[in-house]
Amino acid sequence: MKLDTREYVLKNGIKVFHVLKKDLPVFLMNYVVRCGAGHDPDELYGLASITTDLLESGTGNLNEVDVSKAFESEGAIFTTNTLYSYSSITFKALSKDLQKALKLLSNIITSPAMREEDFLRERELTINGFLMDFSEPSKVAEYVFQEKLYMDHPLGHDVDGSIKSLGKITISDVRDFYRKCFSPGNSFIVSVSDIEDVSFLDEFVGNWEKETSEKVVIPPFSPDEKTRVILVNMPVNQSVIRMGYVGVERTSPDFNALRIANYVLGGSGFSSRLVEEVRTKRGFSYSVHSLIDPGFPFENRIIPGRFFIAFETGVERTNEAIDTVFHVLEKFVSEGISERELQEARQYHEGSLPRKLETYSSVAATRLYSVLFGLDPNYFIHDLDEIRNISLERVNDVIKKFFKLRGFTVVIVTDLSKFQLKSPYLMDGEVEIYPYESLLER
Repeated sequence: MKLDTREYVLKNGIKVFHVLKKDLPVFLMNYVVRCGAGHDPDELYGLASITTDLLESGTGNLNEVDVSKAFESEGAIFTTNTLYSYSSITFKALSKDLQKALKLLSNIITSPAMREEDFLRERELTINGFLMDFSEPSKVAEYVFQEKLYMDHPLGHDVDGSIKSLGKITISDVRDFYRKCFSPGNSFIVSVSDIEDVSFLDEFVGNWEKETSEKVVIPPFSPDEKTRVILVNMPVNQSVIRMGYVGVERTSPDFNALRIANYVLGGSGFSSRLVEEVRTKRGFSYSVHSLIDPGFPFENRIIPGRFFIAFETGVERTNEAIDTVFHVLEKFVSEGISERELQEARQYHEGSLPRKLETYSSVAATRLYSVLFGLDPNYFIHDLDEIRNISLERVNDVIKKFFKLRGFTVVIVTDLSKFQLKSPYLMDGEVEIYPYESLLER
């Protein structure tokens, strides 16, 4: 079950975290840059995302179609992705067909074209994506929840920014952001392959020399204890609710106990307490679940992640559904979980371990996770040992410490002509009407 890991340092200082996996003749690489949406400048939210997306538009005289055809001819796959604490370029090919595709990839990473016409097209596509997303109440709820939960912190905006912020970004901003962020000093590589020694990567990105700009220092986040209710008016029949607060980071000694607790509360599908009370017994919602994020792993610190509960219900039953969720939490904190629930959670986590090692992509994601959070490469084995041996008393102590009934940020996307907030759990909170129209401002 253990990963066969080894590490290299290329001649320009880029670290390579390699996993040997001999199942198939495949080479998969994640080129990771420690610049993500959390590094976006004020007023230019979405800059990291659009910069990374623009890498797919080509290099030199090759445009996006040329690049796509070139990779396809070599049987290679190339994609980009941006999260809050990093951006990544994923490359996958057969081990025997690497040379041409890797050469093209290195040119894209080190010498992207960054043409203005490509930028304008990409920006318009992203704006149109927002317009489509904001027709869906669930997307609106998620967008507003992230903003209101982290407020003025660099995490308090969507990864792709907003329609308004995108309109302020220019091609010069993109080129400047690329120069500041895409450099050997800001980069590392995670690779998974049947190839034992991947020091040959020196040939492709090891000669890339660039001075590293001053790194952006992400400030800590200190949540307050206020209960906030944000109401977003949309002409809907179903209220969409996101409610939660900032929790813990992945390196917390309580994290595995919280994983067990959350599995019982709302993370186990149809057997969870929330589903039993909200869906099965009362029929308020088809789906209700809870989640504890591991946090946001920036280079200088990990910002604690979100604990949240998500569900939808009829507008006229919104208050009752919210009250039921709080009733479940109240009982959860006062009584804890049972020995049977603890055993079921253990079985689930033990069964999920093989999925971390099934595919080349899942192995790469597991190794990337360990690098970002500063964990042992085989952290999942240590996690499982802890989960197997954790006591019921320990889990219930953590439940009492972590879960609460106050200090929630609650976003309700609903039809305000039919809804009036009456839940006693929220009546002492600050209530804000969030204008839906502001989401569409250019």
